Amino acid sequence: MVGRDEVPDPQALPIACRVNGGILQDSSTKEMVFTGAELVAFASQAVALEPGGMILTGTPNGVGVLRDQQVFLEPGDRVEVEVGDFGTLANPVGSHM
Repeated sequence: MVGRDEVPDPQALPIACRVNGGILQDSSTKEMVFTGAELVAFASQAVALEPGGMILTGTPNGVGVLRDQQVFLEPGDRVEVEVGDFGTLANPVGSHM
């Protein structure tokens, strides 16, 4: 998470998702259907928003199930997500229980 002063324009940030190093999604927040402000306004009508809370925004083009050759995550895959230059969130896909 970053402070408001670190994001000059939240509607102009590159966003990307990689699986095992291969780019599956590469877009920008300017391509989102709703702006961040619109999402916050909508969510705040249904729930009390608290500091540190998160609002899930959806995903850009490139989602695996909608590709011509579908892509699904498998145990052991590594998923990396980036928004702007704020760092990378990386997680392994766990095994089925």
